[in-house]
Amino acid sequence: MDSLVQSIENSLDMLTGTHKSSIQKNDGNFSDDSSNIPEEPCPSNEIEAKVENRRPLVADLLSKLENLIVNDNESDYKASGDKKSTKHKQLPHLDELGRAVVTSYSLQSYVKLLPRNHGTTVASRLYRVVNDFICKFFRFKYGSCYCHDDFYSGFSLAFKQARKFLNLAPPHDANSRKNIAEGRGVVYLSPGLPYTDLSEFFNTEFGSCHVQWIPAMITPFVNVDSRLDVAALEKILEQDVGQNNLTPVLVVAVVGSFLFGHNDLVSKLLELRDRYGFWLHLVGLNLAALASGEPQTHLLGVLQAANSVSVPLGSWIGVPALPYLTLYKNDSNEFKNGEESEVEKSQLTLINHTTFRLYLETLPWWIVTTELGFDLMRKRIDDAYSISTLTLKYLTKYNQVEVLGLGSSPIDVLNRIEKKTIMPPLVLTFKYSPPVLKSKPKNLLAECYLDQQYLDQLNIWLGQGVAHECSFLNLQLVDLSPDKLGTAIRYCPLETVAHFHCTLDKMAKFNKRLEQMITILDTTVHAKLKLPAMIKNRPELTIVRCPKWAGVTGIVYVPSMMRNTTKSDEEAITDSPKSVSSVNFEGMTEKQIEQVSHLNIELLRVLKTKDSAFSLGESEEGLKCIRFGMLADEKDLTELLNLVSQKGKEIEESSQYLESLAEIVKQGIEAANEDLKKENESKLMNEGVLRQVPLVGSMLNWWSPLPKQQVNIKGRAFDLVTGRIISTDSVFKHKSASDREKTDGSTNSEMDEEDGGDDETDETTPDTSQEIEVN
Repeated sequence: MDSLVQSIENSLDMLTGTHKSSIQKNDGNFSDDSSNIPEEPCPSNEIEAKVENRRPLVADLLSKLENLIVNDNESDYKASGDKKSTKHKQLPHLDELGRAVVTSYSLQSYVKLLPRNHGTTVASRLYRVVNDFICKFFRFKYGSCYCHDDFYSGFSLAFKQARKFLNLAPPHDANSRKNIAEGRGVVYLSPGLPYTDLSEFFNTEFGSCHVQWIPAMITPFVNVDSRLDVAALEKILEQDVGQNNLTPVLVVAVVGSFLFGHNDLVSKLLELRDRYGFWLHLVGLNLAALASGEPQTHLLGVLQAANSVSVPLGSWIGVPALPYLTLYKNDSNEFKNGEESEVEKSQLTLINHTTFRLYLETLPWWIVTTELGFDLMRKRIDDAYSISTLTLKYLTKYNQVEVLGLGSSPIDVLNRIEKKTIMPPLVLTFKYSPPVLKSKPKNLLAECYLDQQYLDQLNIWLGQGVAHECSFLNLQLVDLSPDKLGTAIRYCPLETVAHFHCTLDKMAKFNKRLEQMITILDTTVHAKLKLPAMIKNRPELTIVRCPKWAGVTGIVYVPSMMRNTTKSDEEAITDSPKSVSSVNFEGMTEKQIEQVSHLNIELLRVLKTKDSAFSLGESEEGLKCIRFGMLADEKDLTELLNLVSQKGKEIEESSQYLESLAEIVKQGIEAANEDLKKENESKLMNEGVLRQVPLVGSMLNWWSPLPKQQVNIKGRAFDLVTGRIISTDSVFKHKSASDREKTDGSTNSEMDEEDGGDDETDETTPDTSQEIEVN
């Protein structure tokens, strides 16, 4: 911060000295006529003393400003007072050129203090140099350049230029001018624009216009990265011009979308523009082709035919804090071929720039273009294309990596790039997709365990893992769930190569890291699919689903007393031992969940001392579980399972655990006794005391029978595991079902033997009716 303040002060001192020198020497470059500028009187000693006394105050203000910038929040700022806080935000890093750009904004303010004629001369000459440079850099003939801090201002300028263009139309287009004046002009927006509030912006900025979003073309990515439907737009234009008496003013299209780098069909839009006379404005990543050293000829011709374009060139060349640029066709440009017009040399006259203060917006770009020049700026654009091609080659080496939105296979795209029939994509969106999901016939086990939620977690883990080691890539996780594509990873070389100074060595590091991560992912997925078979003979372990976990899975250690009772409350007494994989945790009571969770938490504490691969998780049923992380070697899975089973049994057999079980059962018995007591009191209150006397109660029940729900007393049993009283209806149901099975089996056997003509059947077949009576 101190160096930044010092840099600003030095720049101001230099400019002040330059200004005085220009007045004295009457230099012709950036000077004005000094004869009309009176010499400023020297301040008196009294004024100098006052200024000297105020210097500490200025230093204090700068110190407070610095503290406000570096503090995390307002409370830290208030607590620290004048002292510098120890907590700092991650402030942007500025190189020498970046510091010069930041300083230029202070110089803009200083130039505004100059006399009117002098300041206008400085601003006009700055604009002339920058305008000529930028238009040549983007191959935008007879164009004009507009600098703005807000990207939306580019749309505003395009609309204003479109209105001017239509107002200057031939006399037979008087109806168009009338419609615009009466607010019947229409702006058409591509569905691929990432600015969802753009329609509100136009309505706020220009209340007298209609805004309409163009329907999207039906593609596999229609919900996340749309392209405008040209046929639908043509029908809308015909209806608006013919039936609705509206005038098309502006069409905003995308060339290089945010996610996949898709283009709207600009060539078709140019044909519609020739028919309906609207203004075509373009935005997007692929506009960088205009500044490329070797642009594709057809693409270059199409882009040059647009009326205006808006580009964030500062981020593309890696210089922060630069204004956005909008280039637009202007036949009345005073600086064609870099020469000033004879009409007005002292001041640049341009639509939407009414004062020299707006020209000063080009000062940061004057510094950058002067420092870098054509060659270095083009090289930074071309480096982004080269790194994109190299990254695509890395990704195509793995069958597990799916590159989205290319339109054809990555290998075909690479071949076309080498033949220079297309330019490399400036954004790559990819994701990890296990090959087992693409196998034919379909792998049902893989589809069950590798659902979309789990695949999303794998891609999140992949993106975070690569980004941690290769921060220079500036990877982004994007959600493609609206098109059922899950989570993917976005990499845009155009936005990162120049800023992070990506080199071939850095990209080789990315390739190595990607290979490591893919290997771990493959091992983990394979282990996850093998796990069900591996724990089939381990009744103490069961698999649970862990939300937001990319590891192998979550495992719950089930104590022996609960392996037969977790199916449901009613089946807890009668179910025979089953495989733990069939345990239904949704039927567990809160006490059971608490008991199992407590055991697994204690088990994890022991396991963490042996291996760091374990962590604590929570299943969808609310159970605390032991999470298995990512595996680099599939052999580790067997060792981890053995360790969990061994330590779980040790804890289960420990005296401390048995005491906790006894305490749970004791509490259950006390609660059951209390429930029985309350039930008896309730029965006494509802039926009365006389019904409880043996003879009198019978007489009353015969005279005034009780309702059926009070007469039918259900049997109950006490579950020693859960400490709960449960109904015995399931016992009789299970018994009846078992008897019916035996009866059916015996009857079928008897009928089969009778059909076979064996007379000894009566002696060997049991009497089914007698068995039912006995039971």
